[in-house]
Parts: sequence; structure tokens; C-alpha cells
Amino acid sequence: MLRRSRRSRFARLLLFLLFLSLPVVPGSPAIADAASSITIGPGPALGTDRAGVTWYEEFQDWTHDDLRALDDAGLGDFTYSFGDGYEDSRDILAFYFRDEGQNLYFRVDFYDLAAGAQNGNLDVYVAIDAAPGGQVWLPDMLDAQTDQPW
Repeated sequence: MLRRSRRSRFARLLLFLLFLSLPVVPGSPAIADAASSITIGPGPALGTDRAGVTWYEEFQDWTHDDLRALDDAGLGDFTYSFGDGYEDSRDILAFYFRDEGQNLYFRVDFYDLAAGAQNGNLDVYVAIDAAPGGQVWLPDMLDAQTDQPW
């Protein structure tokens, strides 16, 4: 149990640090001028495909201007292996952010998110510096600090 707990904490720390190391997309503005709001939930139906599957508005509101970081994926990408079969589930492809005044929206896309990966094999943290000072310790009792307080 202790070994899995340490491995899980290290996995979370590594995922956080890998996220911080993603390159910023050149030309992406700090705050996107959104033409429309992000839809929470399925939203209205947009249409039906040939198989009779109805497509909804969910995840269709994000634009290129919301993209903040983009990374390679798969075999050509650096992936730290824990040997647990969830390496591709922790491989971040893209990070999106949109500021709509009173609401902030974040989106993280993974290479191949396996069913159940979020249950003990994957945690995502977005540390936001919103006030002077801040916290140097990373969340969830990870035994790590940052030099950029959040």
C-alpha cells in the first residue's frame, strides 16, 4: 500500500511537472476573445450522422485561440513509464484555457485516456497565481515545491 501511494504521488508530481514543461503555442493570447460561451453538458443537437448518432454541441465551443500548449504524442514523445499500462493516459496532448469574465474554463486533452485511468492513475492540477504571496507546496500532499508560488 505504501509503495503504491508513493508511486501514485510521484506520478501526480511528474504529470504536473510535464504539464509545466509543455511549450506555449506561439501567438496564443493571454485571454481569448471568445465569440461564444463554453457549453456545459451536451447542449443542443447539431445533427445526426449516417449511423443515426446524434452530435451535440459539447466540446465544439473551443477555438484555436483557446489553445495554450500543444505537445507531440505517442511513441515519438517522451513518456515516463511506471509499467502500470497507463502511460498513454498520462500523456498530455493539449491544454486549453478561456476567460469569460466571471468564468474560467480549462480543458486538458490526453493521448489515449483509458477507461478508469482517473481512479488512482491520473490527477491533473492547474495551479493559479491569483494573489500576492502564494503557496509553494504542490497540492494533494505531494512532497514537492515550486519556485513559482500559486
